[in-house]
Amino acid sequence: MNLKQRAMFIVELSHHLTVRYREIFKRNDLPPELRSKILYGLNEVQHQLTAQLKHYASASGVGPPDEKFISVLTSTAKEFGIEDLLRIDIELCSRKI
Repeated sequence: MNLKQRAMFIVELSHHLTVRYREIFKRNDLPPELRSKILYGLNEVQHQLTAQLKHYASASGVGPPDEKFISVLTSTAKEFGIEDLLRIDIELCSRKI
């Protein structure tokens, strides 16, 4: 993907995560502490996405290499137990770009 496509992917994924937050927030079948952990993890992923987008939008358009960025997202998702949620969201957003 070129820089514009990568940026659009991040925008799409970040937008999709806001919808995911609402879905998780409304789930009464999850224990409150698990729901909080998932929401915090999704927020951390979104924070990393917007940080990468900031790099793309900078004058140089340079940020961490994609492999490093993906590694950080993956380890964050694993830390918060949201690997499957992130994988699903990435697949959905990949189809739109």
